[in-house]
Amino acid sequence: MCIVSAVSVSCENNPAEVESYRKSSKEIEEAKQISATFSQSGNLKAILKAPLMYRIKGDTIKTEFPRSVYVTFYDSLGNIESIVRSNYAEYLEVFRKVYLRDSVVVLNMKGDTLYAQDMWWEQDQELFWSNNPVRIRTLTQKLRGTGIQAKADFSKYTIENPVGDVAIPEDIDTN
Repeated sequence: MCIVSAVSVSCENNPAEVESYRKSSKEIEEAKQISATFSQSGNLKAILKAPLMYRIKGDTIKTEFPRSVYVTFYDSLGNIESIVRSNYAEYLEVFRKVYLRDSVVVLNMKGDTLYAQDMWWEQDQELFWSNNPVRIRTLTQKLRGTGIQAKADFSKYTIENPVGDVAIPEDIDTN
C-alpha cells in the first residue's frame, strides 16, 4: 500500500509592510573624533572638527553631527577668515545645504560675533541665513533682530528685522 501526501505551502507578503520596511531601512556609518580638511583648487578652504559623525544613507544622503561641530574657514592666502560652531549640524548632500542648530556661533577676525539658535548655510552661494532671532556683537555695538543673511566669511550681513537702537557712524551720509 502506498500513501501519497502532498503539502502545499505559500508565502504572501503584505505590500504595505514591504514598503514600510524599505522606507525605514537606512545604512548608517559612524565615525568618531572627526577632523576633515576641505580644499578647492589646491587652496585650503576649511577644517571641520567634530566628536561624532553619522552618515545616513536612506531616501536621501545626509551627514549628521549630533554632539557639536567646529569649522574654521580660510581665505585664499590661508588666513583664518571665520569660525562657526554649533551643538548640532546636518549636511544635506543633494541640496548642498548645512543646517546648524542649538547655540550657533559665527565669528570673524574683525571681532564680530553672531549668535543664533539655528541657521542654514547655502554651500553654493556661500551664504548663511536664518528667519529666527539673532544677536550680533561687534566691537562697538550689540545688535538684535529676527532673520539674517550673511556672507560665509561674515564680512557683510543684513539683519532682516532689527530691534533696538543702532549707532550710525558719523562718516555715513544720512541725507
